[in-house]
Amino acid sequence: MGCALCRRRRSARVCDGQLSLSTWTQQMAAVANPPDERPGGHLNWQKAQSSRSPVQDFVINPLLQPPSGETWVSSPSVLEIDGYVHLWVSISAGIVHFVSTNGLSDWRVVELTVDSPGASGPCVCWAEEGSVVYLFYEQADRTGSFHSVKVKCISARLPSAAFSAGDWLWSSEAEVLEPELEWEKVQIARVGHPFVIYSSFRDQWLLFYSASVSRRDSKNLGAGPLYVGVAAAGEVQGPYRRVLEKKPMMGTADGSPQVVGAGSFKMIKGFDDLKFDDEAGIGGES
Repeated sequence: MGCALCRRRRSARVCDGQLSLSTWTQQMAAVANPPDERPGGHLNWQKAQSSRSPVQDFVINPLLQPPSGETWVSSPSVLEIDGYVHLWVSISAGIVHFVSTNGLSDWRVVELTVDSPGASGPCVCWAEEGSVVYLFYEQADRTGSFHSVKVKCISARLPSAAFSAGDWLWSSEAEVLEPELEWEKVQIARVGHPFVIYSSFRDQWLLFYSASVSRRDSKNLGAGPLYVGVAAAGEVQGPYRRVLEKKPMMGTADGSPQVVGAGSFKMIKGFDDLKFDDEAGIGGES
């Protein structure tokens, strides 16, 4: 089932009980700016433990902290639109939208885009041709047991002013993928952690997703995804059909008890040439 723009629209909520998004904005505004905000400013970053590592740490991490009444914030997904960085993250109340001028500081809360406990793992895609933003996410059931998890999607036309809750008119949620295969229903019937990307090679949109759950102990602590699957569609909104059905794309290795889960799948743009900057400690040696 696709998630095309629906006729019935809804505006995201600005606050929710314990969660005060306006208060969170004030908390974020109190965070000090980075010491050097120039593009490529070396003072923003510090070397990782290994000088050969291309991974750098931001000097004022954590970038975001949970708002009052929340205990965690996770699963960031980012879009850069007209020089502004838009960030969607998961909290227990749902999925929150931030905006920043530089992607490092000055974060301001825009809205609670998905107002639903159990909604997490956002993935945002911008279909530039139609100026439509698609937000894919996983949604656990609301019965309290969370024994079923599906992939859902909402969409909104990119507003001319995209910095407050009233600017974004999101469609009703649509179901994109639900657990159907045997390897998607181990421990818990789950398909989640969506990651959507266009493949020019296949001329299709690919939806990578996590499936099932691996439990690490009798108290169900540390439960994580067991497999990674992939589905494909001709349009970003779907409908998506599984590319692999008999077995997942990735999973735990037979005979390797130390591998307890597959996690989730993400992809970033690569570089034709990545050189090492000795002064900043940035990049990998070529």
